[in-house]
Amino acid sequence: MTNAIYTHEGTDVTVKLGNYKNGRLTIQLMEKSLNLPYCRVSINLADAPCPDGYAYIKNYSENAGMDNWLIQNGIVSRPVQYVTDFNGQLVPLVKVLIGEKQGHLRKAPRASFRRAVDTISPASPFVLPV
Repeated sequence: MTNAIYTHEGTDVTVKLGNYKNGRLTIQLMEKSLNLPYCRVSINLADAPCPDGYAYIKNYSENAGMDNWLIQNGIVSRPVQYVTDFNGQLVPLVKVLIGEKQGHLRKAPRASFRRAVDTISPASPFVLPV
């Protein structure tokens, strides 16, 4: 968990990074005062390529606008690409900008993102350019 405190819709939260069972990064907001989960920010799209240090952000339904809040607070980068999830929703792939000191972000070779993106055809309906 990061030590920084952020305010989301009037609630003080911290960011907790972890890993799904397949090793991909999870991002969760924790309510600061109770140290309880506030919301899960990331989504695990197992069929979509995702390099180390990147995550897919659920930015629809109860998380509408979450990607913009994360970007404005310096937690993640602007989307590097969008994919369509199992519900047909566009989901941004972002680089996670916090957490390296806590050991949650694995160091990946610079070329790893390019290799991951190259595994899908550019014409695929699954991947949309930014």
